[in-house]
Amino acid sequence: MRLKSRLTASAALVACLSCSGLPSLALAETGLGLVIDDEVIVTATRTPEKRAEIAVATTLITANQLESVQAVAVSDVLSRSSGISVTRNGGPGSATQVRIRGAETEQTLVLIDGVQLNDPSMIGGGYNFANLLAGDFERIEVLRGPQSTLWGSQAIGGVVNILTARPEGALSGQASFEGGSRATALGRGAVGLGGDWGGLRLSASSLVTNGISAFAKARGGKELDGYRNSSASGRLDLNLTDSLSLDVRAAVMRGKTGFDGYLPPDYNFGDTPEYGRTRDLIGYLGLQQSLADGALTNRLGLSYTRTDRANYDPTLSVAKTFYARGINSALQYQGTWRISRKWQAVYGAASQRSWFRDAAPSQYDPSPNPERHAVRQDSLYGQIETRPVMGLVLTAGARHEQHQSFGGATTVQTGAAYTLPGRTTTLRANYGEGFKVPSLYQLYGDYGATSLTPERAKGWDIGLEQGLFDRRLIVSASLFNRKTANQIDFVSCQATLCDTRPYGLYANTVKALSQGLELSADLSLSQALSVSANYTAMTAKNRSPGDDFGHRLPRRANRMGTVEASYIWPIKLTTSLAVQAVGDSFDDNANTIRLKGYSLVDIRASLPLGQQFEVYGRIENLLDRHYQTLADYGTAGRGAFIGIRAKF
Repeated sequence: MRLKSRLTASAALVACLSCSGLPSLALAETGLGLVIDDEVIVTATRTPEKRAEIAVATTLITANQLESVQAVAVSDVLSRSSGISVTRNGGPGSATQVRIRGAETEQTLVLIDGVQLNDPSMIGGGYNFANLLAGDFERIEVLRGPQSTLWGSQAIGGVVNILTARPEGALSGQASFEGGSRATALGRGAVGLGGDWGGLRLSASSLVTNGISAFAKARGGKELDGYRNSSASGRLDLNLTDSLSLDVRAAVMRGKTGFDGYLPPDYNFGDTPEYGRTRDLIGYLGLQQSLADGALTNRLGLSYTRTDRANYDPTLSVAKTFYARGINSALQYQGTWRISRKWQAVYGAASQRSWFRDAAPSQYDPSPNPERHAVRQDSLYGQIETRPVMGLVLTAGARHEQHQSFGGATTVQTGAAYTLPGRTTTLRANYGEGFKVPSLYQLYGDYGATSLTPERAKGWDIGLEQGLFDRRLIVSASLFNRKTANQIDFVSCQATLCDTRPYGLYANTVKALSQGLELSADLSLSQALSVSANYTAMTAKNRSPGDDFGHRLPRRANRMGTVEASYIWPIKLTTSLAVQAVGDSFDDNANTIRLKGYSLVDIRASLPLGQQFEVYGRIENLLDRHYQTLADYGTAGRGAFIGIRAKF
């Protein structure tokens, strides 16, 4: 059954329900992608703005939504959002790629409280979502489309910014524990305290599971590749004076993941006892000053991230087969000037140093000299915003980035958002540019080239959001287009390269086009019943001259969508049904290895026990569908989980 057919019944249900003559009710927070009037988004303009005044296509996932979907991994939540596809090399903890509107996973910028999380030791310098669990978060904001003017390198596809929970009010805390299939156990806890002086919040979590075989069961995979994760974080907000505040953030994430490799003598993919360890450290220190009764705000921040990775094969005489460390340190300044009721400016500067080292020990060379390289890049940016007439917001901005190796890169962005009188219709239009600097490996590794230039992108989107029936039903549509040039890819040996690079090198060879349509609907039929849906139709193609011209980019489905219905019973029991459908894709550039489309059905339930406790449970992949997001890699079958939450 094709994807369109899989979603037809759900779409018809939404259309039918919207015609019901029910009394007018305020819109409640329910499914992913819900749009609530006057919601505030921070990431789009680097300062709080009402969503209706933002030209950029956005998705907001709140803490209540994360709790209601019983989220474990952030990537699983993102996979149900408009325009986002997720692939994973096996079960939990395996390498996880998130692609926004068909961009490469390395072209997604990932932030926690504005701190960039990319790993300089990765080949493409991107971020692996494998160890990022849905922890003590207040919200997740997603920007779709090129966003480099305000956010710099990597924001070609978009930005994912995760905002941690703020400490407020008297001493309070939350704790939860769940267990279920595949010997899975997950525990979480958080405690916070706030007041006029500021606030302090601490959180921790631990996940253990036997997992699945990374080598697909359908291909003969039997050995389970387990996963362990432990994470802890803290934040301190300290009000030094009425106009001066100090922010401190820290987090650590550790993971141990089993994976499968290639067996001698033929080196075919199969079950192996290999495993990897990962540790992420994140730190931030910020000082913010407010002047002129809040009209002028200045922020100075120092951030630090470090990722350590190591792989092991216990069958070898030298068990550690690979290790790497990537470090980012950055000094940033941002100013926000509310010039008048109609004008506002956001501007800033940043200086970042990235460093990595890696090595691959073997029985022939158990202590190799590691590769070490570092690079610095500095940037200046600014954006002006004006409200010339009631309901209309115009923005324009520019950024210049100066890189130690390749020189400069400049991007611009402009947009408009107009809310018609009556506040039921909002029109959006945005043009943005993106760039991604070559990774340290692509510049200085064995196959690197210092002559590389940044990957560049130009994109636009136009959107409509319409509220109906006193905003009990909200529908939205976005049409988007992005062209990417100078994309870096590995070029195999050619006659002109063989003398110096016998196997090939990285070069700016790829052009790509991604375009499509995103639709969503959120319906509140009553205080008890709500339905949400989103659907993306997208074409992502290779536009590079050569044999692959016109082929679909690998691992991007042309169609994907999610429908979710939730009902609160008179006994306060909440039940929900979610259907996620993903169309066909290809696993290779030549489009010879097809990955069949699939549909997944999840059911969830939760029941409060008084004011402080709640029991919940879910069945994932209810129909036990067998599918693949990457060729030869396994995915989880049916799984049942039950848990309890407590608040004080």
